[in-house]
Parts: sequence; C-alpha cells; structure tokens
Amino acid sequence: MPLDLSASDMAVHQAPETSLLLHTEWPFRESDSDRLISMVNGNTANLGLFVESFVSPLHPDRTVVAIVPHGDEAATAIRELFTPSQRQGPVYGGVAISQDGRFQSFLTGTMAYHAGQFDDYQYATVLLFENYRLIPILVLFLAILIAAWVRWSTERIAARRLAALATNRG
Repeated sequence: MPLDLSASDMAVHQAPETSLLLHTEWPFRESDSDRLISMVNGNTANLGLFVESFVSPLHPDRTVVAIVPHGDEAATAIRELFTPSQRQGPVYGGVAISQDGRFQSFLTGTMAYHAGQFDDYQYATVLLFENYRLIPILVLFLAILIAAWVRWSTERIAARRLAALATNRG
C-alpha cells in the first residue's frame, strides 16, 4: 500500500530511485510524495478518511481500493466520497485523504498497469502519457516528415511545369 496505516505512526512507502527510472509514468509522483509525507507527519487529528488504490498482490491486472476511516468525521467523509455533488476536492491517484471535509489526492503509485484491452488510439495515447519525454522527439519527427513531403510535392509540381514549358517551346 502506498500509505502504511497498520502501525501507530503512518508511513509513506516510497519506491527506490532505480525503479523511478523504469517507471516514468507519473511525472508528479515525487512532489506528491513530499506533500503526502508532510501531511502525514503533521497533525493527523483532523484527518477523516484515507482512500488508497494499488495493484493487487494476488492479481497484477486488478486494483485494490482500501477505504480506511479515521477520526470523528469519518462517516461524513465516506458519504461525501460517494456523493460527488457534496464532495470538496478531487479523488484520484494512489492516495486520497479527507482533511477537514476536503479531499486531497496524491499520485504516489510506484507501479502502473493496464486493465482491459486498448484499441490502437487508446494504446498510443497511454504510451504517450507514460513516456511523455518522447513527445518532443515525436513532434520533431513529424515536422521533418511534413517538410520532406512538402519539398517532394513542390519539386514534382516544378518538374511538371518545366516539362510543360519545354514542350510549349519546342
């Protein structure tokens, strides 16, 4: 679990730096982990609910969602979690915490997975999001491809016009 709630002190499980190089799918993971650590190490009396999602240890293609009540405001926070019109703040990522009736969410996952089958467009979109550093290279490649196509087509038109001009003179 991204956030260990079993001990008396809460602890954030962080991935070693080597695994972060292999899983670049969450560009904001480090800053969110820092925010989560500061929230957990601060005053935990006003925290009402913890929602964690992580890859199942039994089936790597499934998600486990743990909803852990904490404190006096837990019943209200659970109701707000399932009632989007009453909920304040977004719920996404690996951990969401209700603090004083407002949800704060954190992208802290250390392992990404895909559930279901993607069509080609969805697969390309997910591939780009997970490897966002490749987007400038892709844009440069497409720009070179377009420039080469424009040059080829203008040379073809110019050759056709020169051939027509040569036949009219001759």
